[in-house]
Amino acid sequence: MYFFFFLLLILIIFFISIRLAIKWTKQEVACYYGVCKKTLGKWVLHCSPNINFEGWNKVRKLNFLEVVLIHHEFGCPEENRALTKGEILQKCETYYHTVRQNISLNLERLGMSKITYSSLDIFPPKLSLRIVEVMG
Repeated sequence: MYFFFFLLLILIIFFISIRLAIKWTKQEVACYYGVCKKTLGKWVLHCSPNINFEGWNKVRKLNFLEVVLIHHEFGCPEENRALTKGEILQKCETYYHTVRQNISLNLERLGMSKITYSSLDIFPPKLSLRIVEVMG
């Protein structure tokens, strides 16, 4: 009986160590979202309070847990893709100044600032969806 639990524990530790040993480059994660590495860095800086930007700049490869955190922060690009400001305008069938005014009125609901909106040209999938929902 103890042998079975010991063997199960060894197998769990083995699989966890394999999962943590697999690394992805920032470029691979950026390609998954359909953006460049620089845009992904802007997303980390402006849109994800749970990811340390200074730590982000120091590492070249991301482990499994970091990739899961990024996926949780930015959303799934297979469900909603990252949208540019122009695509948001087309989707909402409105003008740029209308979107800017609505974002100014709903900063807390969107979880972003005016600086974030002006700094980004492409928005993460989760944020893109919230902007479109706010616009109605």
